[in-house]
Amino acid sequence: SSGAAREIFDATARGEIAKALDLISGIKPWGQVVASIASEEPTFENLSIVLDNAYPAIMRKFADASIVEDSEFSLGSLLASLEYARAEAMLIIKAAAMLVEGVSVEKRRSYFAPLTLI
Repeated sequence: SSGAAREIFDATARGEIAKALDLISGIKPWGQVVASIASEEPTFENLSIVLDNAYPAIMRKFADASIVEDSEFSLGSLLASLEYARAEAMLIIKAAAMLVEGVSVEKRRSYFAPLTLI
């Protein structure tokens, strides 16, 4: 939800890595994976690296689970859900990267404004 994302961004901006990781771990389904990997060395730099590398690993886990548990009929719906999760994850990664890089509020707003028209 946007409230959870806002809390994560606020914790990140305040430099509260432990709180940010705790909030990220509450995001289903991939947040727990990201938080557990990043908590091994809890720095914002490590979190950024984990987020950059997490998507392929998480998608592989989803695919493995779906092959074992889902019928062919439901794989189309699973694919649509995975694409939505991918888009959501990439949006959060981009927003976090912009915050870490110190991109101005105006530029961040101009980047995300088209998404409000969908």
